[in-house]
Amino acid sequence: MARPAAADYRKLMIERGVEKIKQGLPVKMLEITKEFGISNALGHFYFNGQTELVNASWRELFLSNVKEDFERLDEYGEATDWEGVAELIYEVFSPERTAIRQTHLRAIVQSFSDNELREIMATSHKVTRDLWVEILNKYAERGVLKLRLPVDQIALIFVAAPFGITAIAGDMDEQFRKLASDAWLTTVRALTDPDFEH
Repeated sequence: MARPAAADYRKLMIERGVEKIKQGLPVKMLEITKEFGISNALGHFYFNGQTELVNASWRELFLSNVKEDFERLDEYGEATDWEGVAELIYEVFSPERTAIRQTHLRAIVQSFSDNELREIMATSHKVTRDLWVEILNKYAERGVLKLRLPVDQIALIFVAAPFGITAIAGDMDEQFRKLASDAWLTTVRALTDPDFEH
């Protein structure tokens, strides 16, 4: 791999670490610095050792898509756009995100014996739950949503749903993807949409 000019090696190394995790490969600083044609010393300039690079890669993997997804949810909330929410849910189950969901499931299992990974996952899940709590409260206060359970319980369900569905059908075909998306959307609307008929 040719060395990029004026690159942000910290960002590039994390991205490469995420790719390796998705492929089920170990994240090794020496290998990654060689791939970019930089010295191991420069790698250590960006990360205080291999453990920091591994942890940063896991964090990036767990939180990938989260910020963008919540920005889109906020737009849909402003417009009371349930079709937009349906499109986003369908996208969450897209083949492009399968590797991320499946890797997350592997990490859940691995975290039972890896305290560091368990802490990273707990932090990442808390960030996602907090974002759900924030957006649900925001639109409940505006009268757009009616929360039928305490907000923390709803947030927990919404964080867990994609991973639970992935555990049932990791490589979902188009029919199952539609079924899963519709089931999650129905759950979301049943718990939050004041106009939802149930």
